Amino acid sequence: MATPPENKRLFHILRHNLIHVRPGYTDRDVILCPLCLREISIEQLDAVEHIVPRNLLENDPRYMKKISLSRRAGLTVLCRHPRTTETDQPARNGCNGWKGQKYDLLFKGMLQGRRIAVSELKHRHAVAVLIMAYLGAFQRLGYEYILRSELDDVRRQFDYPDKRVTTWLEHAHVNPAPVDPNGQPWATTSGLPFVFGGSFTAKAPLEIFFRRFSARLPSGHWAVKNHPEILLSPVLTPVP
Repeated sequence: MATPPENKRLFHILRHNLIHVRPGYTDRDVILCPLCLREISIEQLDAVEHIVPRNLLENDPRYMKKISLSRRAGLTVLCRHPRTTETDQPARNGCNGWKGQKYDLLFKGMLQGRRIAVSELKHRHAVAVLIMAYLGAFQRLGYEYILRSELDDVRRQFDYPDKRVTTWLEHAHVNPAPVDPNGQPWATTSGLPFVFGGSFTAKAPLEIFFRRFSARLPSGHWAVKNHPEILLSPVLTPVP
């Protein structure tokens, strides 16, 4: 099966970014899965992954639908080949399948404005928020940021939906209060789902906001000089 042109474009953007950070990959036609760091060849890139599941965004306000669904969801690349997680559970379709199985459906009905009962929120909701924020940071900042050793425990947390591995889980939050649909920050003005903040100082964490969720990740964003700028050009579609 031929690799779709948009997948090839994404692959080459990420490969260029990886080589910038790890010159040893110059002669290897691969990229790294941002979660397990296994190599992915262009032949294995049969599909891209959406950071926020697209089917959870179908009830977005009409004015948001001027922006493509893929752009509102955020794009990343995850491995799809079987692996064994650190919990010894099989991830039969790699990190892509594990994300879909453990995290993607947790926010069904939560992305819009209704009140979220505290009883609905479990440990793995915090893990899901943290992982979405991490993948958002990868889309924006690339390998130069996520391959920092400070992010190792955040990556490991992906394998543990029901156990705390990293203290950064303490900074993954959900706003349970009702949200005015007309006032909620559905996305940035360019349609990307994640908003980034934080001070440009050595110890200040990276702050990530999306919909009614927020998280913090280790510092280092201030030092990234070669952003991949993945699919950042405007993607607009007419509203029916």
